[in-house]
Amino acid sequence: MDYTLKCTRCTKEYGPQSTAFRCKLCKSVLEVSYDYSTLELNAGFRNEVPSSQKYVQFLPLSTPLRTLEEGSTELKAVDTEELLGDGSVKLHLKIETENPTRTFKDRGTAVEITKAMELGFSDVCCASTGNMGLSIAKYSRHFGLSSTIFISKDANTEKLRKIEEQGAKLEKVDGDFNDSLVLAEEFARYNQNFLCGDYHYRKEGQKSLIFEMLDQLGYQVPDYLFVQVGNATLLSAIYKGLKEYKKAGLIKKVPRLIAVQSES
Repeated sequence: MDYTLKCTRCTKEYGPQSTAFRCKLCKSVLEVSYDYSTLELNAGFRNEVPSSQKYVQFLPLSTPLRTLEEGSTELKAVDTEELLGDGSVKLHLKIETENPTRTFKDRGTAVEITKAMELGFSDVCCASTGNMGLSIAKYSRHFGLSSTIFISKDANTEKLRKIEEQGAKLEKVDGDFNDSLVLAEEFARYNQNFLCGDYHYRKEGQKSLIFEMLDQLGYQVPDYLFVQVGNATLLSAIYKGLKEYKKAGLIKKVPRLIAVQSES
């Protein structure tokens, strides 16, 4: 589909070739805004087997998706009689540990790396607490990009080791994720790096989770969706994906979304 990047606060728009990761006027988050009149689904779209390539018509890409075969993860039915004492409740779990780096982050990373290459970048960077950094490092290495990961020096040592094993440069920050984020954005701005992370292109990639889930449910929309959240990029991506499938006429309603976050 044709698209622009649109500021979620002041509504200023940027073209598809823009490398901005925040609005240049108000510094707010950008979102990919599609011209849905340009969407042309294949006649047999509903019956196509879910795969990382199936949903490219809903992505802001002009070249094939760089994929490590993320997606196509199991949707597991749960015995609710044993779990809840009520077998009439239908519950499914999406098993995202089947992705290449064992998290849903890979879905967003595939789109970010593809977009970085489309825009001519050879270097990428991001701020991370661990999982996203590993995903960026793995995909970057596979597709010939260099990566720099900003992460707290107090992060899990096993995650730090795995990121380094992928050949990424680690910048250990004396602070938390927010401190890492500030440094990563500054680094990207002054070193001509493509900034990966919880921005608009990652959100687009993570939409595939809900597209895939709806496919696996035979386009029967559940009443509730429970989503784990930190920055809530996945929650936002799922909501955007649901609205897009509704606009495309693939579903008729949007379920209630329930966000779940650690108390600490």
